[in-house]
Amino acid sequence: MRLTPISGIGGKGPACFLVEAADRRLVLDIGVGPDIGQEADVGGIGRVDALVLSHAHGDHAGGLHLLDQIGNPPVYATDIVASQIAMPDGGAVRTLPLRGCIDVSGIKVTTGRNGHSPGGVWLHLGVGHGLLYAGDTCVESEIYAFDDPPPAATAIIDASDGFSDEPQSACRRSLRRALASRHALLPVPATGRGPEIALFVLEAMQKRPALCGALRRTLERLIGPWRDALRPGAGERLSRLLAAARPLRDVPDGIALATNANANQGESARLLPLWHERDDVAVVLTGYVPRGTPALAVSEAGRATRLRWNVHPRLSDNAAMLRSVGARAVMPAFVTVGSRAAWENTFASLQVAFEPLDI
Repeated sequence: MRLTPISGIGGKGPACFLVEAADRRLVLDIGVGPDIGQEADVGGIGRVDALVLSHAHGDHAGGLHLLDQIGNPPVYATDIVASQIAMPDGGAVRTLPLRGCIDVSGIKVTTGRNGHSPGGVWLHLGVGHGLLYAGDTCVESEIYAFDDPPPAATAIIDASDGFSDEPQSACRRSLRRALASRHALLPVPATGRGPEIALFVLEAMQKRPALCGALRRTLERLIGPWRDALRPGAGERLSRLLAAARPLRDVPDGIALATNANANQGESARLLPLWHERDDVAVVLTGYVPRGTPALAVSEAGRATRLRWNVHPRLSDNAAMLRSVGARAVMPAFVTVGSRAAWENTFASLQVAFEPLDI
């Protein structure tokens, strides 16, 4: 088996990994971003047998327009993910189970929910004594379910948050303090942390958040056709949130959540210029802020607070998963190659790879 990082190694960038085994060639994810203009460089890959998507976020699935460069292979994704993406020329998506096994071009692929986004999964390939591709994962979400993966000798981990080990409880305390202003605007993704932060505002802060239409539509899907992605009991909590949420207004009115997270599209793009210079409004950014976006411009101007809301694993979560699956080799994704020595020190008993790996 040969594992080649096409993109996703060397910094925060689009995910794309090539797996070659048993005379088959599979690509795992094909993303763009998160910074404006970034995309996976797939021009040299050649023809592949299948593309398998871990979830629908742009940095993992936003590069579908590049399919012709890899021979227009069949695309596999869960039904929930398929409902969030647009295939070129209206092509069909082959169904991955949310939890289960499937044959993809002669390779056994096992899936489980990743705790990160609706319909998102980790991928386990039955090659090389087991290859686990975590994609983006989170074990701390109160709404998205996470399933434990099976044994794997090699693991590509989500190292987006580096060596941070701050628990979600600390993130919640920081957010509560940041929302102490009379009014607040939180640009958020609709299919990710947005619903969870809105639920925190309602349940922990006892305030009815104002939500944009995109977030409301996500809530309707989560309690409807996307409910299998949720933890037990989360659907009822999200139903209460949907019933309690207030409509979004053009003028500041309490705590408002609007998409998208970068404020370059959607309701957040419209509201940010109107609100961010007001002294009675706190603008709070809770994730990675890409270069070239209005969100970053407001942050650099000192008009926004940036803090963490965990949607990626902590260092201890990654360490626990590697122990659980019995990994012997690990590829930390979405971090700089310059941090290699630190990762080798952290996982001293494992082979740490930032380059093509033969197993």
